[in-house]
Amino acid sequence: MYVFKIYQHSNLNFISTYEDHPECVLIRALEPTKGVERMRRRRGFEDETKLCSGPGRLTEALDIDKDRHNNTALRDSVVELRDTDREPEVAVTERVGVSGAEDWPLRFVAAGNPHVSESKPHRGPAHRGVEEAYRRLEESSPPTLLNQ
Repeated sequence: MYVFKIYQHSNLNFISTYEDHPECVLIRALEPTKGVERMRRRRGFEDETKLCSGPGRLTEALDIDKDRHNNTALRDSVVELRDTDREPEVAVTERVGVSGAEDWPLRFVAAGNPHVSESKPHRGPAHRGVEEAYRRLEESSPPTLLNQ
C-alpha cells in the first residue's frame, strides 16, 4: 500500500506494479461489509453510503494513515480484498480535484453504486466503458501533471 497525505487527508493507493516503477491505483471508495459500527464511530455519523465514499472518508473510516500504513503489504494490512460474483458496470466520470486534466478518462467507478462519491459524467467524448477509456489513453500522450 502507498499512503500519502493531501489537504490533511490520507489517501490509499494500491501499488500495481513492481519496485522502482511508480504505478498505483487510488482507492476512492469502498462498500463497507465488516466493521461498519467502528467506521461510524470514527466518522461520527450514521449514513453507511457516505462512510467510505471518497479517499479521505475511506481512510478515516478504516483508520489508515501514512505513518502507520505506508508501505504495508496488503496481506499485513487492515484492508481485505475479496473476490466477488458481482461484476459491476464500470463508468468513466469526470475527475475530481484535478484542474487541467478533466478530459483524461482516469476515474473509473462502479456505475450506480451508492457508496461511490458523487461525480459528474465525463464531459469528454462519450465512452463505452473501460476498454474505450484505455484505448483513448494509449492513443494520447501522457498528462504532464504533478501529484496526480
